[in-house]
Amino acid sequence: MKKLLSIFLTLILIIFQIGTVKVFADTTSEDYLYSVSNSTAVITSYRGSGGDVTIPSNIDGYTVTGIGNYAFHSRASLTSITIPSSVTSIDTGAFGMCTNLKNIIIPNSVTSIADFTFSECTSLTSITIPNSVTSIGSEAFEICTNLKSITIPNSVTSIGSNVFDHCDNLSNITIPNSVTNIGMCAFRSCTGLTSIIIPNSVTNIDYGAFSGCTSLTSITIPNSVTSIGYSQFDRCTNLKSIIIGDSVKSIDAFAFMNCPFNTKIYYHDKVTNFINLERGYITVPYNVVSYNGNGNTGGTAPADGNIYTNGTNATILGNTGNLVKTGYTFAGWNTAADGSGTSYPPDTIVPMNGSDLTLYAEWTALPKCTVTFDSNGGSTVSPISDIIEGTTVTLPPAPTKPGYIFAGWNIAKDGSKVSFTEATPVNTNMTVYAKWIVDPCVTAIKGDFNADNVIDNKDLAILRNVLLSSHKDIKYDINGDNKVNANDYLRLIKMIINQPVTDDTNITSAFIDDNFRNAVYALINKSSSSPILYSDVKNIQNLNIASLGIKDLNGLEYFTSLNSLYCNNNQLTCLNVSKNTSLTTIDCSYNKISGLDLSKNTALTYLDCNNNQLLALDVSKNANLIYLNSSSNKLTDVNVGLNKILTYLDCSTNNISDLDVTKNTALT
Repeated sequence: MKKLLSIFLTLILIIFQIGTVKVFADTTSEDYLYSVSNSTAVITSYRGSGGDVTIPSNIDGYTVTGIGNYAFHSRASLTSITIPSSVTSIDTGAFGMCTNLKNIIIPNSVTSIADFTFSECTSLTSITIPNSVTSIGSEAFEICTNLKSITIPNSVTSIGSNVFDHCDNLSNITIPNSVTNIGMCAFRSCTGLTSIIIPNSVTNIDYGAFSGCTSLTSITIPNSVTSIGYSQFDRCTNLKSIIIGDSVKSIDAFAFMNCPFNTKIYYHDKVTNFINLERGYITVPYNVVSYNGNGNTGGTAPADGNIYTNGTNATILGNTGNLVKTGYTFAGWNTAADGSGTSYPPDTIVPMNGSDLTLYAEWTALPKCTVTFDSNGGSTVSPISDIIEGTTVTLPPAPTKPGYIFAGWNIAKDGSKVSFTEATPVNTNMTVYAKWIVDPCVTAIKGDFNADNVIDNKDLAILRNVLLSSHKDIKYDINGDNKVNANDYLRLIKMIINQPVTDDTNITSAFIDDNFRNAVYALINKSSSSPILYSDVKNIQNLNIASLGIKDLNGLEYFTSLNSLYCNNNQLTCLNVSKNTSLTTIDCSYNKISGLDLSKNTALTYLDCNNNQLLALDVSKNANLIYLNSSSNKLTDVNVGLNKILTYLDCSTNNISDLDVTKNTALT
């Protein structure tokens, strides 16, 4: 006995723990039955008094996410329903036969309307389906006899069978272009329906879809439909004409049974099974005019929505879809893709004599030009050919010339005329010339005694003669010790042969600027009496030497791991960063720099060179550049066409007359 009692109590405990059905009671009555799953509630039955009902989003601490099968079915006392946004599903027959229901608000959270959901809601006059719904189930609005209008959103892809069956007062409806399927008898006996537009997205219409639509006078079956089945337009007693799309390949013999004898059925003459109709309708074959862009690179071909019966005329359309083809101009239409057929200019009247007419865009090639690049003593740059007349070009990588900085291209050899940039239209064959400015860093390197911008044996010979003479000018001091002797000769030899540098190499003499040298000593934590070794600086990644009165950064070339350089607010006239190829950040603003060669700094993302004396700035090799401030210089041109990820650009207070930023779509 005790064992049986224990089992009984255990079963009771399990039932109460599962608790799938609970009664919610408010202060006046018990309105809802609901089931619980995963801590959410689905309303299974309504027990309230009706009227205007707002379904709660929460019952007994459970979020209401669904309305179950037939939950409100046959509640004639209901006049309006508001569904909370917590609800995602409305199940079969939930509001069916609520004969006095006039208004219902469905939230955007609902994704589908199930079968029979609102069937026989005979007082319902209109309803808006939210754009969250993707499907409408069978007979969802069947026999809603007073339903006059309904909005179907673009999210719906399928209209189920009998959805609007016997909706007598439904006069018009727009099917969105997202719908691909119209189910069996979907609009059967919608006797008030006078017109309907079926979009090109629909590929299937089941049988009887529009049967008994006695007010329907005309309908067009889109080109996306391939067949018309049994009884689709049965008993459409006022149907006067129907246009069948040119993709339809077969029509059932009884598709139009019980329609008037004088109904005109326009069909494309490609239909292969248009015979043995149930009765003798007036069948009229038609043809169409279609347009082909014929290799267009933009725009769309025109669409002629008309049908043409034998003996009627078609008017040739113009380039209404703004077709374009790179390197060509639109020249009209032709019956052959290669232009060998008959040409038709727009507005031509063409008789249609029982066959389709396909027209192809005719294109006339634009003249082509060539730009030749004369480097003016610099490295060779290949010409650019096949440039479409009137268009612009992407400039090639800048040439190089020892001792000079590239300053852009010009239409005059001496650089005295208009600059040639990526914004310059090319209208003829032309030659452009490189402009060069002397690299101040090259001329500032001690040892170039003959000023040919190259340190070589010629300079060594000059120094040898100086050492043998009695006049030893201090300008021949190579190592910076204010003396002219054999040490300078050895230093120059090392510079010429470019002796390899090791960790133990003493590079102290490279730092000819006292302020820079002292800053380096402080950075490496050495006294000024100690040598500066290559190993002391080679791994330094960040160098901040701003506002120290530095005039020369000779020695910077040994900072081979440098990522960021802040040398702003000094007295620099040149900045050589050709050996600092890891640099991502340079701030050299507020100096006196006239030329800046960044061709080796391909990792650069940030450059601030404002308030200098720059005559030219070439950033064509700096594709990673994000930030560029070159304001307050003497620039006449800045080409940023290759800096596609640039987000900030300031080149104000210069001599720039034209700046092309059309390719810098990331600029903010």
